[in-house]
Amino acid sequence: MISRFSFALAILTACGCGKPTLYPVIGEVKIAAKPAPGVRVYFAPGTLGEATPSTRIGFGVTDADGRFKINCSSGEEGLERGTYHITFSRPLVRGKSFGASERPDGAVESVPPPYSDHKNPGNSPVTASVPSTASLVLELPIKQ
Repeated sequence: MISRFSFALAILTACGCGKPTLYPVIGEVKIAAKPAPGVRVYFAPGTLGEATPSTRIGFGVTDADGRFKINCSSGEEGLERGTYHITFSRPLVRGKSFGASERPDGAVESVPPPYSDHKNPGNSPVTASVPSTASLVLELPIKQ
């Protein structure tokens, strides 16, 4: 005889309820074929709205070698399966980039639209599919 708990667990498993599967998203950003440190990398799903789950929106910042790892907006590492539009931000003051939580007075966005259009990420020509078996290499068409 099946217990009520086992029955409830079987129902939840069968309906697909529960936590979504997240896949790691890693890569590198380059500008003029060189690693680009201090670039903020945003992943947005093809359809983005108020009901978009936090596991479908991602963010990361490139390190000194231009490498990044994406965390979903719930803070967990990775994103759900799907196609994403990627936008970028690299605020500079006198040619110097800053960390994710910093944006000093006088900072100027160095990434041109549509690559930096976070309000309309679907305008970005840069896309990626998750999961990807390879590390992404994203080249930004801007001057160093």
